Amino acid sequence: MNSIGIIDPIGVPAETALPSVGWTDVKVQRAWRTAAALIALLAASSFGIMALAGKAAYLAAAIPLAAASAYLFRSRGGLYDFQDPEELARIRASAVKMPLAKVIETYGWGPLFRYRILSPPAFEKAFSSHADSVPFNSLLSFYETSEAELKKAGSSPFAIPQPERWRGKFAAETEKMTCREILSAYPIEKLVCYRILGEPSYQILVETRRETTRFAEAQKAMEMEFARKTKPEREHFLQKADLAKRKYDTSALASQLSQLHGSYIYSVDSEERIAQAGLQAEQALAHAADPALRSAAAARCAAIREALEIRKGTLYQFYAQASSAIQAQILSLQELKQAEIAEARAEFDRAVKPAWEELDARIAFAKAELNRRLRELDAAYRNTAEEPSQPQGIPCVFGLSASFFTFLSSCAAHLL
Repeated sequence: MNSIGIIDPIGVPAETALPSVGWTDVKVQRAWRTAAALIALLAASSFGIMALAGKAAYLAAAIPLAAASAYLFRSRGGLYDFQDPEELARIRASAVKMPLAKVIETYGWGPLFRYRILSPPAFEKAFSSHADSVPFNSLLSFYETSEAELKKAGSSPFAIPQPERWRGKFAAETEKMTCREILSAYPIEKLVCYRILGEPSYQILVETRRETTRFAEAQKAMEMEFARKTKPEREHFLQKADLAKRKYDTSALASQLSQLHGSYIYSVDSEERIAQAGLQAEQALAHAADPALRSAAAARCAAIREALEIRKGTLYQFYAQASSAIQAQILSLQELKQAEIAEARAEFDRAVKPAWEELDARIAFAKAELNRRLRELDAAYRNTAEEPSQPQGIPCVFGLSASFFTFLSSCAAHLL
């Protein structure tokens, strides 16, 4: 029974219990936390708007304020008072109905273990339910996170279910997978440490990795040998390709085309400026008292505009013809260059064809041998049904090996 006379069905461990506070004080503290979070968020928003408006100096203040508001809102258990027995009872009653991932998201790992939001049996049941619903790799990751958080919590009655219980999930996921696919999808060393894989299965997977590595190294060596044998032919091809690029260089024509375009734009702008000056002079007479003067000014403005359009059309026609001629020259040179390079490449292919065919044959043979060996290993893996045990000398995630555990067991036997 606690200080306000309410029995705590599970209770807070003595070593982690904190002084209890009254209901009014609890509500005041929570209200202050919420108000502080809102104030920090409002200030961060204001500074952020100023920063977006061009006052970059405000960004330095907006970032820490936003972080502070996020912490106050989302800190694990930050808005819950676990020392209030009534509230803790409500939290526990609610948590029992929630998935474990939601419990952790809502209250955090620390309060979960410290205040026993879930009882140890309820936690084990929720953990098992979560493990059943996620892929095996996610299960391993969740297990390791749980172990680390439980270690942070210190002395605790909780126990994390071992991944070994879900060997069937791993077997179901890998039922139709090859050894190479298993290697690429799962951390096999961890599978050994957690007694998912036994020594024979592990050795088969290791041998698969070795065979794949040997093939990759052999293929790389064969390709390097091919490159060495065909180096003279490759250098000859590169020289001819470089000569073709210099012979049919189009950079001068491209520069000429750019200059032509610039001249065209300048000429059009000049004609428009001249016409605009004439129009401004005539428009000064548009408000003359004499109707004849106004009519003559309007006619001259129309004539200026018409002449401008004619000159612009003439300039564009000249530009279009000249640019088309230059572009045709560029296209012709590019086609000649590509033809010479293609001829040089065909000559190179003919020269290295025997060596290339030899390389292809050697790689194909090595790949066939690899595939044959991998099929043998896949069959051996499927036929392996041993009881998992940690292979000798394989380090576990906790930094110990099977040989070390064997040594401890022998020592214990002697002592007994």
